[in-house]
Amino acid sequence: MRCDACETTSPALRWRWGRHGGAARSLVLIEEVFPGEGTPLPALVKALDALGAGPWVFFYIQD
Repeated sequence: MRCDACETTSPALRWRWGRHGGAARSLVLIEEVFPGEGTPLPALVKALDALGAGPWVFFYIQD
């Protein structure tokens, strides 16, 4: 991806999207939670990390 503001080009997975968007190779979708309303418990993140596909981060989307 390319940032028009600074003309930096890098893979989307390396961008720091904050909690309002992101890019992923794998996605765990938890529905019926509005953006900013909830966060994953540390036990969930730890369990996902144990799968060997981490490190995991989270972000919110709203459609």
